[in-house]
Amino acid sequence: TVPFRDFVGSGLALEADVGARIGRAYNVYLGWEHAELQGGQVDFELTDEEGNVTAMPASRRAATDLFGLGVRFSSNPDRIGLLVDMLIGFRVLTAHWDAEDPLAPERLLMTQAPFEFRFGAGADIRVNPAFSLSPLLTIGSGLFRTIEWEFADGGRVDAVASSEDHFAHGWFTIGLGGHFDLLGAR
Repeated sequence: TVPFRDFVGSGLALEADVGARIGRAYNVYLGWEHAELQGGQVDFELTDEEGNVTAMPASRRAATDLFGLGVRFSSNPDRIGLLVDMLIGFRVLTAHWDAEDPLAPERLLMTQAPFEFRFGAGADIRVNPAFSLSPLLTIGSGLFRTIEWEFADGGRVDAVASSEDHFAHGWFTIGLGGHFDLLGAR
């Protein structure tokens, strides 16, 4: 087991959603979240199939994207109410290195993460009929099924010993959203 923080650290995320109201209290949406993350915390060594060892510094940065389908519920969409948000989707993550060894990989690609799940709770604060603010706490979890090292020439090799090895991950976010009703209050 390798702690996730060995490869990436925390960072800032932005999210864009496009959706539609169903009734007054529900929204269904397509969402895209992009996060720029800090680098990892540890140096390590890679050993290839021939036994060659490559020293790797800590990663310098990482980025991740989450694409999904979500639903939001507001207990009082006309004033101030409880907000519950759920999203299911898929995630990709890329960590970047400045390796001194020209034979060392430049990126770690983590993909094949279907069924990422995110749950959020917060407040829906209606500012005017067409705009609301939404402070929100979220937690989420997922599992990367494909983990590959990518080299400068574009070649890729598996980063795990077995196709049965997966990289489980979870996260916690604190966010503030602004939501526009393009057609106004309904």
